[in-house]
Amino acid sequence: KQKEAIVNAKILMVDGNDLSAAIEGAKVAKKNGTKVLYDAGGLYEGIDELLKVTDILIPSEEFALGHTKCETAEEAAKKLYETYSPEVVVITQGKKGGIIYDGNEIKEYPAFLVDAVDSNGSGDVFHGAFAFSLSKGYNYEKSAIFSSAVSALKCTKVGSRRAVPTYEETIGFLKERGINV
Repeated sequence: KQKEAIVNAKILMVDGNDLSAAIEGAKVAKKNGTKVLYDAGGLYEGIDELLKVTDILIPSEEFALGHTKCETAEEAAKKLYETYSPEVVVITQGKKGGIIYDGNEIKEYPAFLVDAVDSNGSGDVFHGAFAFSLSKGYNYEKSAIFSSAVSALKCTKVGSRRAVPTYEETIGFLKERGINV
């Protein structure tokens, strides 16, 4: 049933916490045309095998710098792209927003200043929102902006899951800031 769910999905989102399951799932996804989004946060041993089957690589800046030994996020994005050949590398940089690299150019995406009360889970929310926005047809840049807004809004409420804003709330938040995605 799990493999069937992967085959029928547009996107499989994995992290490295159960590495063997993530790799197995990612290989099933790749073989069946399902995109693999990897939420790269931990520097786990053996992670290269998962990186090799990743289409959408979204590491934290800490992971990107630690894994590549590069000095800057921009250098790390390029090295990750050249080494593992994903479609895109999106490095999250917390309050600074982040960068997107698709093999052609580095683009920045914003973080949104809010009155934060609870940032726990905001990274996971970013990744989930990214997968959601891609499934709605957004390109990588719009997905990053949308996901940054979702993550910011999540931080304005206490809790992880119940603090996630609706799609409509997020679009309204962006429109208030003059952004259409």
